[in-house]
Amino acid sequence: IVDPTPGVTRDRHYQRVTWEEKEFILVDTGGLETDSDDSMAGSIQEQTWQAVQEADVILLVLDGKEGLAVEDYRVADLLRRSAKPVYYLVNKVDG
Repeated sequence: IVDPTPGVTRDRHYQRVTWEEKEFILVDTGGLETDSDDSMAGSIQEQTWQAVQEADVILLVLDGKEGLAVEDYRVADLLRRSAKPVYYLVNKVDG
């Protein structure tokens, strides 16, 4: 689902991908909110952390139109602590 509304992605979505003759599984998750007490946000975070545990590599997608927010730095710090390789991707830069 593609929607500008935060919280639309709630579960992990798996997709087998082939890129440059390499096959891998890409997992899309809901965003991490480090300062939310909302029960739905908590459920989304559980799904996301499960995906982090399963991952070999983490791709953190950041919003290029909005710029970096304090929350982005917090999430990046948490992901770095996972001891997994983290790559930062920026989308929404073309419009």
